[in-house]
Amino acid sequence: MSTRFRTEGEVIIADVLGRVTGARALDLSRQLHVVLSEDGASDQVLINLARCPDLDLVALRVLADASKELVHQGRGSFGMTHVNSAIRDRLVAAAMLHRFEIFDDEREGVRQFSNRRRAFKNLTGHTVVCGYGRLGSHIAAELRGAGVDCVVVDADPDKVALARDAGFAAVEGDSTQEGILTQA
Repeated sequence: MSTRFRTEGEVIIADVLGRVTGARALDLSRQLHVVLSEDGASDQVLINLARCPDLDLVALRVLADASKELVHQGRGSFGMTHVNSAIRDRLVAAAMLHRFEIFDDEREGVRQFSNRRRAFKNLTGHTVVCGYGRLGSHIAAELRGAGVDCVVVDADPDKVALARDAGFAAVEGDSTQEGILTQA
């Protein structure tokens, strides 16, 4: 296994070449940390699995931990592209599919991450809606109807996806954490 890092706009793309298993996954995680810690590095990561036939369960857990660190601490976005059926099945079986944003192709991932970044940069004087359950989704819709910009924060990735599908800027994370609120 080897990894080649490159950037596309403001997104770091990690091209994973070959099968990733336990110890190699730790190497990949260390490489990600080094790249993310560089001055001026983007905080949006897209793992390209087009040339990766398999990720074992240990590798998926390592990547899930990296995703959690980046996303849940309010630092950025983490996604995967070109996820084959074997890897997707392993994600489903391990109940980890919700830990990643999955894109069919690289361009779609870069586009969504870039659009999200632009949406956040253009927001000022907006309202933060904490939670996108029954009440939060209603409040967000009412705010939008009144012409008020808002950002939704929710710890549940499925609710964040629903908010984004409804056209809201949304951040996944714990709204009691200052870093998450700062990101929003």
